[in-house]
Amino acid sequence: MCEKKSILTIAGADPSGGAGIQRDIKTFEHFGLNALSVITSLTAQNYKMVAGIFPISPSFVIKQINCLRKEYRIDVIKMGMLARADIIIALANLFKKAKFEKLVLDPVLKSSSNYPLKDKKGISSIKKYLLPFVTIVTPNLDEAAILSDKKKIVSIDDMKRAAIKIKGLGPKFVLVKGGHLN
Repeated sequence: MCEKKSILTIAGADPSGGAGIQRDIKTFEHFGLNALSVITSLTAQNYKMVAGIFPISPSFVIKQINCLRKEYRIDVIKMGMLARADIIIALANLFKKAKFEKLVLDPVLKSSSNYPLKDKKGISSIKKYLLPFVTIVTPNLDEAAILSDKKKIVSIDDMKRAAIKIKGLGPKFVLVKGGHLN
């Protein structure tokens, strides 16, 4: 078993390298971390558009994680685009048994070009099954509105109210990213 500290990203593969697994690996390595990755879906996309998503089976997502666990001590798990409800539920079941200490969720719900990356069942699965295990969830304004059942977030006070509502779903911490707030 490798004793070097490792961070695992669980997300979709972006062939353009602008998001997902590829971007996470670049970021982790920039900070000198040992980057591990588990792919939840393949995407056909570039910087301007997403043409399609091909989800990986939940059992194969879990098989990837368990294989890595046999060799590496995983210190942090960062999750991005999880694609479907059945993948989210499989991860929650694993987290219930494996008791990872640090779980970060960036709840990627749609692409920057507005392509939906989760359906309503996926969103409800995040809220019901995954958030109770998460150390910190980092939604942007649109994601925070969806997770907190708000129409839109337009102010700092809206951000605070959304964070409180999301925190009530189980994560230890909530960081609502307001980069697009006017």
